[in-house]
Amino acid sequence: MGGANNGGREQSFEALRESEELHRATLSNISDAVFMADDAGEFTYVCPNVDVIFGFTPDEVRATGNLNTFLGGDLFDPRELDARGEIQNVEREVIAKGGAHRIILIHLKRVSIRSGTVLCTCRDVTALKQAEKQLALARLELAHAGRLALVGELTASI
Repeated sequence: MGGANNGGREQSFEALRESEELHRATLSNISDAVFMADDAGEFTYVCPNVDVIFGFTPDEVRATGNLNTFLGGDLFDPRELDARGEIQNVEREVIAKGGAHRIILIHLKRVSIRSGTVLCTCRDVTALKQAEKQLALARLELAHAGRLALVGELTASI
């Protein structure tokens, strides 16, 4: 009877190990940066690939002090996060380690994982924002060219 129970326990441990490996591989290979912090904003977890966006190692991120220091003060209102459970699409401009300006989109979620109570994901949207600006500029130039063409047609008809 103990042998059957041991087999089930071994399968459970193996399933747990595989699940941990999957989560570790996922967090190491996504382009988003993932952090976990406690209520005071102190980091309880920093994803290993934080350098993709910020250029900092996880230890350098932890050395900045906390989530609010790293991503800018007044990142969120804890009462709002408690009431809503999550806050989406907080846009911030940050300066990466090499001095490059990055625009990031932040998603915060209330969690309870060990000592972590806030899950924070950051997505670099710098290229998207630059493309949006270029599109807006192209539209303005097109509208201006259209007005000039209309003036030219009116002048020609007079």
